[in-house]
Amino acid sequence: MKALYLLLFMITAATVTAHAQQRTRDQLFPDFQKDIAKQHTAAAAADPRKTATSTRSLIFTNYQQSRSSNNSSQLNRRPVSASGKPQPSDISAAEALRAIKPVKIEKTPIQQQQ
Repeated sequence: MKALYLLLFMITAATVTAHAQQRTRDQLFPDFQKDIAKQHTAAAAADPRKTATSTRSLIFTNYQQSRSSNNSSQLNRRPVSASGKPQPSDISAAEALRAIKPVKIEKTPIQQQQ
C-alpha cells in the first residue's frame, strides 16, 4: 500500500514539475510554438535529394599526390657539413667509440663527521 502511495506521489510530482517547466518556457520564449511549427514546415518543404551529397563523393575525394621533382631530390641528397667532415650518423659505432676522448673524473673528498 505504501508503495502505491509513493508511486502516485512521484507521478503527481513529475506532472507538476513538467507543467511548471512548460509555463516557464512559455514565459521566456513566447513564440516558441510558432518557431517550432516554422521549422517543421521548412524541413518538410526541402527536398533532401537536392541537398544530399552522395556517399561515393564523400569517400573518393580524388586525392592527387603532389608530383614535385623538388621533393624527391631533397630526400635523396645527404646533408654535408660545412667543414667536410662526415656526419655523426655516417660514422660506425666502433669509430665513434675510438673518437671519444676519455674523461678523468675527479672526486671531491668527503669530510668525515665527528
